[in-house]
Amino acid sequence: MAAYFDAPSLADLLVVAAFVPPLFVPGQPFQAVLERNLRFGLVGLCDAVGSVAQIVVVWMLLDQGIISMVWSMLVAAGLRSLGMVVAIVKELRPSLTFDLRICRPTLRFGMFRTGELILIFLGLRMDQIVIAGLFGQHAIGLHAFAWRLTIDPVMRINSIFGRVLFPALSNLKDEPAEVRRLYLENLRVICFSPRPCRPPLQ
Repeated sequence: MAAYFDAPSLADLLVVAAFVPPLFVPGQPFQAVLERNLRFGLVGLCDAVGSVAQIVVVWMLLDQGIISMVWSMLVAAGLRSLGMVVAIVKELRPSLTFDLRICRPTLRFGMFRTGELILIFLGLRMDQIVIAGLFGQHAIGLHAFAWRLTIDPVMRINSIFGRVLFPALSNLKDEPAEVRRLYLENLRVICFSPRPCRPPLQ
């Protein structure tokens, strides 16, 4: 990847950044349980702690250059996962027991969900890969700036709605009419959410 982007320094950054997913993933099951129980206050607190820690680390390592961003992501991911575990570990203690019959529905759902997320990621990032390869780092920097002004706010709004809506609707699975009403109502809000993000650029 460093050769493709013609950025040799990217290789060292990727080596450090590769540790972000292993630090982020352990907190995901605990986050899912908190969201299922609609305890978004604790989830928000963990996110806030991670974000503050990220800012502090960047500030402390500002003279180190771009590597400070990578180290800040490592610290934020670790603290966020630790916060999720501490928030619910008294109620949910994982065991080492494995039963394929119990896990099969989850694995089946997770397989398709993982494939879906991979395709979505490639669809969202393919333009950046192509632009960087054809036009270089300066062009992708301008593209990334425009992306954050237009697309990123919409995606964050959608993510917030999704994280709240999915567990809320799962508690109403025996009331399909109410699920349909709430889903369509939130869909309307999401569909019109991009509009406030666009006019300043026109």
